[in-house]
Amino acid sequence: MLSIWYDKIPNKTVVWYPKGGPMVPRGSKVELRDGRGLVLSDPQGKEVWTSESNISDRAYGFMNDTGNFVIVDGISRKVWESFRFPTDTILPTQVMERSGELISKISETNFTLGRFQLTLLQDGNLILRKRDIRSGVLYNTYYRSGTRDSNRSIAGKQLIYDETGYMYVLKGSGQIVDLNRKDAINSRLYYQRATLESNGVFTQYYYPKNPTGNTDWTVLRPLPDYICDWIDGTDGTGACGFNSVCSLDGNRVNCECPKGFSLLDPNDPIGDCKPVSAPTCDEGYDGNQFDFIELTNIDWPGSDYVQMLEEEASTL
Repeated sequence: MLSIWYDKIPNKTVVWYPKGGPMVPRGSKVELRDGRGLVLSDPQGKEVWTSESNISDRAYGFMNDTGNFVIVDGISRKVWESFRFPTDTILPTQVMERSGELISKISETNFTLGRFQLTLLQDGNLILRKRDIRSGVLYNTYYRSGTRDSNRSIAGKQLIYDETGYMYVLKGSGQIVDLNRKDAINSRLYYQRATLESNGVFTQYYYPKNPTGNTDWTVLRPLPDYICDWIDGTDGTGACGFNSVCSLDGNRVNCECPKGFSLLDPNDPIGDCKPVSAPTCDEGYDGNQFDFIELTNIDWPGSDYVQMLEEEASTL
C-alpha cells in the first residue's frame, strides 16, 4: 500500500495512505507523470490511484520532516500535498479547512473506508458521526465542538494541530476553542499524531523520540472520553459491531461477544458478532435448545433496536 509512516520507531505507524487503502501486488510502482501527478500503478501498468494533479515535466516531489509529501511545479509552487488530503490521521503543523474530513479504516489491518467520519462543517462545527460502510450514508452526530454560528464569518473555520501538538478550532472571530491542553506534551521530545480510530474515537497520541525499553504510543486525549455511552444504537452500530458489548479499560475500548456469540470476522476484534449456532425448524423443537442468560451492567443507550434505511436493508 502506498503510504507515509513514522520510520524512526519500531512500530512503523502509517499516518497517510490514499483514501480507501488500495492494495497493490509486489512489482507495482509510484511515479510522477506529466499531467497526472503522483500515479500508483500495478505491474501490468494499470492505474490504481492518482493524485490527479495537473503537473508539467519540470515538477518534482519531496517529503517534509513534518510527514507532508509535496509536489511543486517548475517555479516551486505547491501543486499537491498529502496534508490537504488526509485519510484517518492528522499530524502537527497540519490544518483542516471547512469540508475537510477524516474517515476511519475498518480495522487495524483493513484500510478500507470504515464506520466513522470527522469533518469540519460549513457552519463551523467540528463533528464526529457514523457512516454506513456499504452505502456511505452518514448517520447521526455523536460529538460537536460547539463552534457553529449562524454568522459563518465568525464560526469555526479551521481545525489546527500546531507544531507543539496543541489542537484547537479557530473561529472566524479569532476565538480559539481547545481540543487539548496547551503545552501538554514537549514536542521536542515526542512524536505526535491524532487518529480517528476504527472504534470512532478521535485519539491524540505521543511517542518518545528516544525510547528506553519496550514502548508504544500513549494516549494524550480521546475524543469523546467515553465512546461506549456517546454513540446510541438508533442507526448503524456503536463503537463495536452488531451484537458486541462495548466497555472501557482506561482509555482502551474493549469489544466482546456475549456468551453464545462469536466474531463474524476473527481478524476484526471490534466487528460484528454472530450466533454460534442458529437452530432451524428442520431440527424440530427441543426444550433444551433455548435458555435465557443474564448480562449485568449492560445497556443499549437510546434504543434497543437499530433503524435501517431501505437501501441498506436490501443489501443485507
